[in-house]
Amino acid sequence: MPEREILVDASPGEVRVAIIEDGRLGQILLDRIGQPRLLDATVLAPVTQSRRDLGAVFLDLGEQDGFLEKIKGPAPTEGESLIVQVTAEPHRAKAARVTLDPTLTGAFLDLTPTRPGHAVARAITAKTERARLREIIDRTVPETMGVLAHAHARDCDSAILEDDARTLLGRWSCIQERAADHANPRGFRVLEPAPDAFARAKRIAPDATVIEGRDGSLFRERDIDGSLIEAMSRRAPLPGGGTLVIDETEALVAIDIDAGSDRAATENPGGFAVKAGLEIARRIRLRRLAGLILIDFPRIGGEGARRALITSLEPALSRNGEAITIHGWTRAGLLEITRARREPSLLEVLGDIDRSIPFNPTTLALEALRRVRRETSGIARPRLLCPNSVKLVLQGPLRPALEEVEAGLGAPLTLDARDGTDAIEITGD
Repeated sequence: MPEREILVDASPGEVRVAIIEDGRLGQILLDRIGQPRLLDATVLAPVTQSRRDLGAVFLDLGEQDGFLEKIKGPAPTEGESLIVQVTAEPHRAKAARVTLDPTLTGAFLDLTPTRPGHAVARAITAKTERARLREIIDRTVPETMGVLAHAHARDCDSAILEDDARTLLGRWSCIQERAADHANPRGFRVLEPAPDAFARAKRIAPDATVIEGRDGSLFRERDIDGSLIEAMSRRAPLPGGGTLVIDETEALVAIDIDAGSDRAATENPGGFAVKAGLEIARRIRLRRLAGLILIDFPRIGGEGARRALITSLEPALSRNGEAITIHGWTRAGLLEITRARREPSLLEVLGDIDRSIPFNPTTLALEALRRVRRETSGIARPRLLCPNSVKLVLQGPLRPALEEVEAGLGAPLTLDARDGTDAIEITGD
């Protein structure tokens, strides 16, 4: 397992959490003001439409629609409220996906209260330890509910595991009570909110060292900002030489490998392909690439070399329990994989999908506020020079974050808009 750190940067309007793996940025998680997150939240949602011809049900999730497919048994009726968990955020014209079988994640266990079955992670191979964990969860969790012991539950104290199980059972009981107490049975209600960015990072890297910072200083010190700029770029360098060219489209993601002057691509094409494939796996997680992904590897030899490449990629692509399927090679020689889409890609969140600008106005505005907090010491009447699009965001959705900064300054922040540039400057009157 790689050595991991979790870097937490809190600033007005945003909390950024970076997962560092062996000294490199592995994933970035965000919580932003004005952008409520429903992914993994458990909600009470009324049915707005039941389509028997599609085998699907549509639900009201407040400001967005939910989509429930593959209903077992009688289809819910319009107006009926269901307890569901959001499993994927909406993407372009597609509604958010939900499930009737929620999963509650604890420190060491996952509870599936509507789906029975007690199990232990396959990564725990010792028979005595598997038996010990099964005995603990069997006596703590009812047979009518499902539970899975995580891989890092190995050698965990029995009392700690039992407490984790009781906590999960208590959470489910609270969810049911909140649903029953809902004053408007036809209205949408969050029964258990989505985990925040830090909680999500701890799920991914439970044993990581946590380091906290404020206003972007820690990210600047560790050059996370530079890594994010690289992660937004169409071209990404390969360690040791060569370049990845990554294109996100509505239909698919295309990844081309340019060997450049790397002699290894000629002298040892199989080894070069494996090295490139491992870097691609990291980039897929970091950039949150999903859907159909086609990878154009340089020529690496016959069927045996191709099988060896896929074997080396499988553990790297499926790290953290990712739902990734390797379909194999197309007739044109491209490696075809699919990754379940649960949230927008990093480019869609931070940048401009058309790449007309490196970062979108919201990302630029939040960085501007961090700079104001860092760079205005001793300036009596600070002035922020920024694109008009950034000014509009600060005066609109990010107004509470701007007011927080102004409260810290003890004075209003003057916003001067200027078009034709993405540059941001901080001056004084």
